[in-house]
Amino acid sequence: MIRVGILLGIIVLVIYLISTKIKYTAELVKTIIIFIGIVLCIYLVILMLQPTSDNYIKWTDTTRTE
Repeated sequence: MIRVGILLGIIVLVIYLISTKIKYTAELVKTIIIFIGIVLCIYLVILMLQPTSDNYIKWTDTTRTE
């Protein structure tokens, strides 16, 4: 997941650098903010749904001893 975070950081940085060279309009700023918000929400949902390694190992069938 660290790779995804680094990738999102690079994408946001590129969008910021591109937007600083373009004249600001209210619509452009709103679009950029909405895009960044959606990307961050998706990233946070992925982090919440991904099981931690301890929980995953605890509940897998391979760890049962019968």
